[in-house]
Formats: sequence, structure tokens, C-alpha cells
Amino acid sequence: MVYQSKFRHDSDTRFVGDDDEDFIIKCKGKVHGSLARAGKVRGQTPKVASQDKKKKPRGRAHKRLQYNRRFVTAVVGFGKKRGPNSSEK
Repeated sequence: MVYQSKFRHDSDTRFVGDDDEDFIIKCKGKVHGSLARAGKVRGQTPKVASQDKKKKPRGRAHKRLQYNRRFVTAVVGFGKKRGPNSSEK
């Protein structure tokens, strides 16, 4: 597809032509390979049975756990506050 340079153009366009006669060529190419190999890694990994997990506390016990996690055992230090999913010590 060829457009004149006065029209809108995206990141997948290429400019071709002289100074007066500028044209834009739309390049519609393939991106990130074919879908024939989709799910390759997940399919070749061995299946591992899920382990039994301890049940999470509910109600009052869960609120107690949240309070202790956020305010009691939290270390107050300099710098940015650590998020709840941070692995830094």
C-alpha cells in the first residue's frame, strides 16, 4: 500500500521518494514467528503432582495474621517501603 506523506503513518511505515514526491509504504510483516510452536516449552516439561497445602486461617485469625505481618514484624528502615511480595531481606 502506498500513501502520500500528508496522511497519518504508523511505526510500521517506510518513507520512499524525493523531496517533493514523498510516499509512505506500509510494511505488513510477520511478527514474533509462527504459532505452530506455541506451547512448546509447557508441553515438554514433565508433569509434577501438586502437593497438599496447609489451609489458610479465616476470619479473626486471618485479620490477626495480616496485622502481625504489616505492623508488628515489619522492619522500619530508610528508603522506599517494601511491598508484600518482595523477596529482599
